Amino acid sequence: MEKKDKSFVLEWQVVSLSGAGNLAKHVIPIEGMKFKEVRKQIRLKGYRRLPGEGAEIKYSQPSVRGLTLALNEGQRSIKAIAPGQSSLSQIINDFDLPMYRSS
Repeated sequence: MEKKDKSFVLEWQVVSLSGAGNLAKHVIPIEGMKFKEVRKQIRLKGYRRLPGEGAEIKYSQPSVRGLTLALNEGQRSIKAIAPGQSSLSQIINDFDLPMYRSS
């Protein structure tokens, strides 16, 4: 977890078995099926798409102020940005994402 401008950030990225060593230390590896599952269920969980263009598609969770989820299809990554650590648990629980990088 890294801290940016008073926001907490958790990042997950799809990796192959051989590519796990190439990830940055703050990135948590996930399987491709987990990424597809998050992409598929994001609207069902009540997240709303935010306006904007670019590589990342951002969504907000209206029930948690300041909570943003960003999906990057090209990098196959998910990024959670929240005002506090406790807010990040909403995304972790909604999509059953790992909290830590396993060794």
